[in-house]
Amino acid sequence: MKKLIVIICLLSVAFATQAQKENRIGITAGWQEGYIGDQHLSSLLYKSDVLNLGGIYQSRGDFFFEAVLQVGIGTNQANRFGKRQVHYTEKPDIYGEQDSEVIAVNPFFSRLNAQLSLRGLFQVADNHQLGLAFRTKYVMAGISGDLLQYAQVDIAPSYQYTYGIFDGQIEVAAELPLLSAVVRPNFALDPSLSDETNYFKGYVRTGSAITSINELINPRVRVGYVHTFRNGKELGAYFNIQWTSYSEPRPIRMLDYGIDAVYFF
Repeated sequence: MKKLIVIICLLSVAFATQAQKENRIGITAGWQEGYIGDQHLSSLLYKSDVLNLGGIYQSRGDFFFEAVLQVGIGTNQANRFGKRQVHYTEKPDIYGEQDSEVIAVNPFFSRLNAQLSLRGLFQVADNHQLGLAFRTKYVMAGISGDLLQYAQVDIAPSYQYTYGIFDGQIEVAAELPLLSAVVRPNFALDPSLSDETNYFKGYVRTGSAITSINELINPRVRVGYVHTFRNGKELGAYFNIQWTSYSEPRPIRMLDYGIDAVYFF
């Protein structure tokens, strides 16, 4: 009987908590500017302009859960020189004729981003939430005549502050990964690989590492305001900024910041 009473109480609390939850699905669209300095590929600083599109899901209550999937595509040009071209001329054939070709080093679509972010936060005080975040991101960008590829999966403590104002809410969120898995090409052939021509497998095997904050520093901050209309729809904007610094095999630095508009149905 006591066990049944305990089960009923637990179910009552669960249903009460569920009733307090509010689920929201929305879309995001925005612009991002970024800078990449990768000493493994080039001594130049590269600048990116990226268009972001994505979807967002939020479950609001005593336990806050958020899932964001976002992709971006844009340009990545040397900050000092801008768009560059390579003029390639073949050797003359036996008739003395030769072909030439102009190749864009970094074409217009020369950066691709993809990111999945999951956050779970508990209410620890009025307007304050604390929990964990899981994020995976992939960056591909043209650097000189090579291709930068950077993949990261991490777990980070996450904090969020919310404050109701007018008919909406101000949000401030911050994360700092403590444990991460990073994969990036090292552009080196490994004699131990069974097939040295399989570059992708070589990258994964020789360029993967589990790292912590002593080698990877990636603070992330989001500040925004979301307005609630009388019909229950919501419209707002988020300012996002993050800094990435990773030291293996040679230092790479990335600064990304931008604004995303968000609309909840």
